[in-house]
Amino acid sequence: MSVIGDIPTISLGLGVRFYNARMRSRSSSTAFWMLCLAVSCLSAQKVRPASALVTPSGGPCPVPKGQILGEMKVSQVIVKSNKLPPSTQEQIAHAIEQHVKVPSVESVTDQALDHAREDLQNRGYFKATAVSDGATLNAMPRQTVSLTIRVEEGPQYRLGEITFKNNKAIQNTKVLRSLFPVKDGDIFSRDKIGDGLENLRKVYTELGYINFTSIPNTTFDDEKKQAFLDIDVDEDMKFYVRSIDILGVDQATGDEILRDAPLSRGQFYNSRLLEVLIKRHPAVFRFAPDDPGHIWRDLDEHAGTVAFTLDARPCGQN
Repeated sequence: MSVIGDIPTISLGLGVRFYNARMRSRSSSTAFWMLCLAVSCLSAQKVRPASALVTPSGGPCPVPKGQILGEMKVSQVIVKSNKLPPSTQEQIAHAIEQHVKVPSVESVTDQALDHAREDLQNRGYFKATAVSDGATLNAMPRQTVSLTIRVEEGPQYRLGEITFKNNKAIQNTKVLRSLFPVKDGDIFSRDKIGDGLENLRKVYTELGYINFTSIPNTTFDDEKKQAFLDIDVDEDMKFYVRSIDILGVDQATGDEILRDAPLSRGQFYNSRLLEVLIKRHPAVFRFAPDDPGHIWRDLDEHAGTVAFTLDARPCGQN
């Protein structure tokens, strides 16, 4: 049993902390994937160095839901397009009405346009543009706005091929390709590509590559209306578990949790096993397995080790 300040902790191993779920920052999780694909951007945050870590004095408190005062809602959206079928225009408008809720009229317009572009990109229109003259504040019902969005779809693209480079730990490209829920010839969907990149990250972090980053470079064949994705894999190094600490539990409880832990000192880090450990004890760990407010991670890149602390203290406890 070890002590951080006057806080009792149960320790397994040599001491220090652990990694941040959406990775350290050679960019970022991940957020995010605006499909800056057209240029080349998706990321994965890298972990903060030990010197940047701050140990809070009390358990982290969640932000109460619904506390945005004066929240604006979109009561009516009209999407205008020269090419999209009326049914598609209505679907995009309805999605905006359902999901866009922000504190100001200006923010409503920006978010509505972003939502429209994302929707179009999921339909293969990767070069689509969306503009609006701005939202109109309604007298009734209060705190609602209406707006008209004009879109230029551009060409609709289908996936030509996904290729990989610099993948050393997993050289079987068929395995990597299977992680993307889209087939060659399918509509090139932003969300499906994003899901594939997240699946790729998970597989590598299960093998100990905490700092894994993938950079998708996209090219378009406008004549054939195809999009090609070349993924540059940066595996970085493989990390092994140095220690596990738990805040806010007594020694007996901590010993039992660590004795039962599927992840232990000396093993290569596996993000899935950390998730199993947290989910196995819901009465103790009342947070998500990727919650950076409750999981502190510290890497020793020279030694190739990682240590982490799980904060099981109740909200606000000092």
